[in-house]
Amino acid sequence: MKKILLLLPALLIAGCSKKNKTIEDSPTIVSAPVQVELGGGEMRSSRIPKATAFRINGDYANHVAVNISSDGNLTYWPAPSDITNASHPIPLGDGWYLNRQGFAPNAVFLKYTFDQYSALKDTPSPSEIKSAIIPNSSVTQFIQLPYNINEASRNIPEIKEFVKNAK
Repeated sequence: MKKILLLLPALLIAGCSKKNKTIEDSPTIVSAPVQVELGGGEMRSSRIPKATAFRINGDYANHVAVNISSDGNLTYWPAPSDITNASHPIPLGDGWYLNRQGFAPNAVFLKYTFDQYSALKDTPSPSEIKSAIIPNSSVTQFIQLPYNINEASRNIPEIKEFVKNAK
C-alpha cells in the first residue's frame, strides 16, 4: 500500500502536464510498465513516467516551474504543499538538471524559490502565477532519461554520463 501512495503524486503530476511547446530533439515522454504491490500479495501492472532532464536559459533552477501553453494559458502549476525537498532539481553538470518537479518542456519559472513557494498558505490564483513568471525564462533543452522517475535519483552517476553525451 505504501508503494501506491508513493507513486500517486508522481502519476498525478505527470497526468496534469500537457506538452504544448516543441523543443528541437525533445523526445516524447513515455511511461515504463512496472508491477505494483497492492498488499496481501496482490500485484497490479502500472505505468510510471520516464524521468527527464532539462537545461534552462538562466539562473533559476531553485525556482518553481509551471507549464504554460503557446497561447499563454497555464496548463500546470503546483500547490504549495506539492513542493518539498524532493521537488528540487538535481544538478547533473554542464547546465543539466534532473527534473524532480514533473514539469514539461513548455515550463517557465516563477520568482518564487522552492522555499518561498512551499511556505505559502494558499495556492496562488492563475493571474498571480502569471504575474510571478520570470520574464523570458524557459527550458532550452529537455530529454527523456533511460530510467523511470522512481529510479532516477538512485542512478545519478549514470544519468550524468547520459546527459554529458546528449546533444
